[in-house]
Formats: sequence, C-alpha cells, structure tokens
Amino acid sequence: MHSFTIAQIEDLFEKINQEELLTNEGYAEIMASGEIQLPELYYAYGTQKRVPIQCPIGMPPQTSGIPTSIAYPAMTITHIKNAILLPGGIIIAKNKILIDSFASNWDTTYHNFLKKIDETHWGISNISTNITIDYPVFFCDYQHSDFYGHFMLDSLTRMWGLLYLKNFYGLKNIHTLQTFTKQYITEYLKLYQFNDEQIIQITEPVLVKDLFLAKKSLQIQEYCSPALPLCWNPLKRPLVNNHKARLYISRRTQTKRALHDEDKIERFFASHGYTTIYPETLSIAQQIILFSNASHIIGPSGTNMFGIAFAPPDCQIMILASNAFVHYSEFFLRCQSSEKMYLLTGKSEAYISAKYAGDINAPWSINFDKLQEMAYNFNFI
Repeated sequence: MHSFTIAQIEDLFEKINQEELLTNEGYAEIMASGEIQLPELYYAYGTQKRVPIQCPIGMPPQTSGIPTSIAYPAMTITHIKNAILLPGGIIIAKNKILIDSFASNWDTTYHNFLKKIDETHWGISNISTNITIDYPVFFCDYQHSDFYGHFMLDSLTRMWGLLYLKNFYGLKNIHTLQTFTKQYITEYLKLYQFNDEQIIQITEPVLVKDLFLAKKSLQIQEYCSPALPLCWNPLKRPLVNNHKARLYISRRTQTKRALHDEDKIERFFASHGYTTIYPETLSIAQQIILFSNASHIIGPSGTNMFGIAFAPPDCQIMILASNAFVHYSEFFLRCQSSEKMYLLTGKSEAYISAKYAGDINAPWSINFDKLQEMAYNFNFI
C-alpha cells in the first residue's frame, strides 16, 4: 500500500505566463478572480435571504438564503508533466494526490477509489504504470459512478479550458481518460469533439506525459465564474425558426426525492401548452435542443433540471424544491442571466415522518394552489 497526502495545485507548481503553458510545467492564470452576479430570485415564501439551504455532507455551515452575487477564484490551466492518473479521477503529481481528485475542495474525507489511512494520508495499492500516453490529455474524469449531475458539475465545468487550449493555443489531438463508460458521458465528450480514439477508458494507473487541468468554473455550493457559460455555449442548438417551447421537466419516473401527485402537476401544465419531458429517456443532443429552444421551464430541483444551463438568456424558469434539498446549483447554472428566477419550496417527509427522518431524498409535496397562483401571476401560463 502506497501512502499519499493531498496537495493544492498552488503548493506544488509555479505560476507561469500564458505564453509558457504548452511548453513549461506550472499553472497559468487565464481569468482573474472576481465577483459574479446571480440571477434575481423571487421566493414564494419570503425574501431570497430566507430560502432554506441544505448543506452537503462535509461542507462548512452555510447561512440561509441565495446570495445575489458570489466571489470566484482565478480560473487557471495547469500543465503537469509525467502525471499518474488512476481510475476515479485520481491525479498523482510530485508524489502527492491533487485535491482536484476530489469532488470538492471542502470535502476530502471521502473518495470511492481511495483507502483512508488517517486524517491526512490516503492509501493506493498500485501505482505501477504499464501504459504511457504521449498525446496531450485534458482532465475531466470524476469519482461518482452513474451520477449525471456530478459529471456535469465536476467534469464538464472544466471544458472552458479545453476550448481555450484548442482555440487560443491550437493544441491538437487532445485525449481524455474516463473511468466510466456511461452513454451520457460518451455523448457529451463527442459533442466537445472528442472522437472514439481520443476517449480512453482508464482501468489501471497510466503515466501521462502532458496533462492539462483546468480549474472548475463551478464548485458545488461554493462558486461559479464567468468561465461557466463558455462550457455550455458551444453545445447550444437554437433552431432556425426560433420556435420557443414551454417545458415541464418531470421526476415522476424516479424514486429518489419523489414529488407527490406530480402526475396532477403534469396535467395542469400540459393543459396550458407545456410539453412534459423525462430527460433520462432522451439523448443528450435531444435534451440540449429542447432546453436551447425553451421560453419557459418548470420542474423539480435536481439533475433533471441541469439542462437549464443551455436555455436562452431570456427563458423564464421556476424551480420546485423540497425544503430539505435546496442547493445553489440551478442558480449557479444561470449565472450572468438577466432573467429573474422563481422558487417554490414544498414540505419534505424528512421533517414530518419518522420513517424518513433526516433523509434529504425523502418524498415531498408542494402546495398546488400556490403553484397555480405563481404560474398565473408571473406569466408562466
């Protein structure tokens, strides 16, 4: 068993000029740190400062409310020579595990593919590399198998760096290593112009001669940056006839965080010209086309709603959320949008049923009369 500690990029590598990025090892600042505006929010039960926020496990305590703006760090791209990549998005450089191997900077207590030795050391049974990749590799792997939302937020939010390397540096024949082979992962990577030969499944330690690692433009519950829209814009597919659809994004076919009487909600919006969408039944390209051409989007909070990242800037969006599961993610995905967002929270059985006590994914219900009222008052119907 090999023992490693965790390190930050800035602790291991020197800052270099952008002009040196392709040839030298180090990190280059592409976009300075700053503060970004979040969409204005209408909350059904008070001001946005009163929105109940669910703090993910391992994250420092957060105050209630959705902020009006949020600070973001500098957006950097790091060039690492002779990095060792392992399944689960693990990066070893200079005999350290990079903190980028984890889903977040604020929780390094858990990793699917690492054995925890103590509070500061992690164990890896095998780091011997039988495979060496001489092509440039762009990092966008992650540790969470079959978590579509984490793939979008942990991996695809780095894609601004890929586009920068291609468009400004002319870097060609870039490869990427992926632990998981889910269809949606392959679909997304091909939309970013990776071909089959450039998408390599990683099943053992691999030595990468030139690894390029872009800082995430969104960190769950922490920040989003102006680089985030750059990840989605190239994938948007507005139709030539500028047709605008009204969409209800349903979770009715899913058991986790089930919304009671969602079939009734579907029928109500269908009677007002909405199309009910079950994203998990559609290809990624189909989802992007639908979201790219929507004028109104309503649906329960969660991964199914993450397609709002592709919606037009003037799209009206209403989030329905369990009061046990309100995150920043949907609001981060709409950063730099001038259109107000709307939030209606419901009651989770986590707070009213011993069976689901403390379960953030417990079933929940919403006040249907309040939903109708908001839909009428804010021109959703």
